[in-house]
Amino acid sequence: MASNTLLHLARNLHGNRRSHFMARSHHMAIQGLQSALLGIKVAQRGLDLVAQNTANVSTPGYTRKILPQHSLFIDNQFSGVWVGETSRNVDGALLKDYWKQVSNASYYGTRATYMSRIEDLNGSPDSEISIAAEISTLNDRFIKLSSVPDSTVLQNDTLRQAQTVAETLNRLSESFTKLRGDVQTAMETTVEGINATLTELADINKSIVTEIYAGHSTADLEDYRDQLVNTLSGQMEITSYKQGDGTLVVQTRDGQLLADTEARLLSFTPTSITTTSAYPATAAGIYVGDPSTNIDLCAGNPGGKLGALIEMRDTTLPQQNAQIDEIAHKMALRFDAQGLRLFSDSSGNIPADAPPAYVGFAGTITVNPAVVADSSLIQQGTGAGGLNAGSNAVINNILAYTFGTTADAAGTAHDPFRTSGLGPDGTLTTGMTGTATLVEYARTIISRHAQETANTQGKETQETTYSELLLKRLQDSSCVNLDEEVANMIELQRNYAAAARVFQSMDQIFEELLNTVR
Repeated sequence: MASNTLLHLARNLHGNRRSHFMARSHHMAIQGLQSALLGIKVAQRGLDLVAQNTANVSTPGYTRKILPQHSLFIDNQFSGVWVGETSRNVDGALLKDYWKQVSNASYYGTRATYMSRIEDLNGSPDSEISIAAEISTLNDRFIKLSSVPDSTVLQNDTLRQAQTVAETLNRLSESFTKLRGDVQTAMETTVEGINATLTELADINKSIVTEIYAGHSTADLEDYRDQLVNTLSGQMEITSYKQGDGTLVVQTRDGQLLADTEARLLSFTPTSITTTSAYPATAAGIYVGDPSTNIDLCAGNPGGKLGALIEMRDTTLPQQNAQIDEIAHKMALRFDAQGLRLFSDSSGNIPADAPPAYVGFAGTITVNPAVVADSSLIQQGTGAGGLNAGSNAVINNILAYTFGTTADAAGTAHDPFRTSGLGPDGTLTTGMTGTATLVEYARTIISRHAQETANTQGKETQETTYSELLLKRLQDSSCVNLDEEVANMIELQRNYAAAARVFQSMDQIFEELLNTVR
């Protein structure tokens, strides 16, 4: 009886030990399988990401995607790996620097384009068709006429050259005004582009907020949003910051809101441009949001392409018109002071010597209709009691004083060319010296602009080069590197293979367990 009891106890003890061993082995096997399965899943996601990165290596704006991973521990025991949603590796500060530089390069590039067009209209100081050359040629005609003052042929030659001078001024005035209108059209197109970009930015922000709330990756959406901001930065300078919900808030460089999850569009209603158009009185502003708020971008300089266009329309081109108005008016006055009203408006009058009375005069100046009707007046003068035929007194005075450095034999200085208080609203300045002969002033207009154009082109090259440097740094830090992707792929394949070997080991363990049970 006792022996039977001991045998029963021994069998129970052996059975309990085997059950405990089986349960423990089963638990360890399950843990091993779970870790191996997680390892395979992580490796597979990583390999998929490598494939995506590699496929988009040449896609503009695409940034390298990464898979965030963290080890998980419970009671100081490793329990697995946490794998997050796909994210990006982008240097935010460098990205903002790049956007600012894109704006700078666009500003100078746009400005250089229009400065070159003005230079083409002006010609070089020594060009035969520049206003300086035409005035100099008129001086030459008077020199020839002074030898034979009553020569009808030479009088007519002088008349024709005077008409050429007037026509050159007319052409320049018309061309500058037309170019100013072209600039305003470009402003309108740019505003439309900005509004389209802002609308899309707001939509992308909404999508990103939604995806973050749902726990999904927003990496690709953020890439696209960066491309939109890059486009916007070329159009105008912006500042930005990211909110906690993922929204990128975009503002003007002065801090006016442009877009978050809603777009605050620009408003621009252009008016026709004439020689008397002046901002803000008769040239339209560009408003942020509701025009009634009077947040007018034209009151400052918003940077980028739009900033350059505003500056061209409201300052640079009006200055060009003011300068040729100045030379047209002073030329008419200096001829008239020597007894020959050679230049006037179509009624034979010269505008008062008080701006803005002669704003636009370069566009309307003509040879005095009385002189056109009778070219002998070039020799006799247009004042009362003209000179006798053969006298060259008027002509000599014109050569000495109209084209000279003083107004009379006593050495009285000419009234200087105005350098400030110019334009339709009297706010323009030229930065030029006021004391000069007619030819000197005309040459200075051309040479000064040529130098400004060269400086702007140099600045464009400098800013563009720096922009390209920042882009290269940005690409090196955030874009796909094929060598890195290949190395990552090899490592992931090793991890995948290691996890697969765990499955093989688990298969052997289960086989041994089954044999033990049997």
